[in-house]
Amino acid sequence: MEDSDFSQTQGRGTKRDRRVWTIDEENALLDGLEELVARGMKADNHFKSGYMIMLEKWFEEKLPSSGIKGNPHIESKMRNLKKLYNQIYDLKDQSGFGWDHEKHSVDIHSEDSWQKYCKAYPGAASLRGKSFPQYDRLATVFGKDRAKGNLSEDPLEAHAAVDNEEANERMEMITSRIGHAKDLDDDKRKINEELLKMSLDTMDRIKLCRKIVKDPENIHLFLGFQGDDRKAFVDMLLQEMIEE
Repeated sequence: MEDSDFSQTQGRGTKRDRRVWTIDEENALLDGLEELVARGMKADNHFKSGYMIMLEKWFEEKLPSSGIKGNPHIESKMRNLKKLYNQIYDLKDQSGFGWDHEKHSVDIHSEDSWQKYCKAYPGAASLRGKSFPQYDRLATVFGKDRAKGNLSEDPLEAHAAVDNEEANERMEMITSRIGHAKDLDDDKRKINEELLKMSLDTMDRIKLCRKIVKDPENIHLFLGFQGDDRKAFVDMLLQEMIEE
């Protein structure tokens, strides 16, 4: 599979989160994000808690061999895509610039304006002559995050706005991760409480509790099942432990 040219204009990540995404992987991410938007998982310009887990499961289903995880892969990619979208959005609405809908690229109407912008933000140089066929899709995902301001906004102010939004995005992702971790801890505490309600001897209950809490999927399944379904699930886990 080919690497995504669209991604190559983005900033460099840390060694831990750096990954060259293929076109198929990038399209899968945008498909997943568009699906989340369509399902109402975005409100007040932010994705709701749990969206990263949903994206991980999306990749497990669509590209199971990719090994893409929420942290660090999807978080880093989303941060870079949003930064790129904001850069293009701000640049094309500056005086002296426009947008070529056929070439999906920024039109430079004034060389003086371009030099001024690049002086304020050197990283913008890579945008010149570059095609961004995914821009409209990014607008669907991130578009409402950008308040339309003065078209003559100073490039330094525009760059500062991008930096501020990137910082806010990082905080949003951290908050979402913390919120998910807290929910997972709460669910783990519920496991033993629910197992105590079942007819199990102490050792089986302890072993089951350890097995279930090690796997988030087992946690969700156990708490999702009720009555006979939960009992059948527990019996299945007990049988697995005997065979291990």
